[in-house]
Amino acid sequence: HHILSIIFWPTFAHVKAGHMWILYFLSTEMSGPFNVIRKVLLELKLKNSTVYMVNGLLFTVSFTVWRVLPIPGILYSMHKASPWRAENVPPHYSEARVTFSKAGMIIGHIPMVLNLFWAYAIL
Repeated sequence: HHILSIIFWPTFAHVKAGHMWILYFLSTEMSGPFNVIRKVLLELKLKNSTVYMVNGLLFTVSFTVWRVLPIPGILYSMHKASPWRAENVPPHYSEARVTFSKAGMIIGHIPMVLNLFWAYAIL
C-alpha cells in the first residue's frame, strides 16, 4: 500500500484532488514510530520491560484513536462528497480532476480496510 501512496498521492496533488484525504492518511503514520520502537526494544531483548509495555500501550491507543475510530466519519464524508453525485462536482472541475476524484474515492478505502485488519490483529 505504500507503493500505491507514492504513485497516487503526487498525482492527486497535481490534479488538485483529494488533498484532505492525503493529509489525513499521511497523519495516520503518527502511530508508526511506536511500532519501530517496539522492534528496536525486541532487538535489545527488552520485551519484559516497562518501556516496552508503555510503548505498546501508546501504539495501541494512537493506532485506535487515529486510524480506527475516525473510519465511520471518513466514510460518511466520502459519501457526502462523492464525485459520482453531480451536485458535488463544481462546474470548473476538469475531466481529469473528476476522474481522479472518483478514483480517489475507491482507492481511499484501501488504507481503512488495512487499518481495520491490523486493529483486529492488534486487539
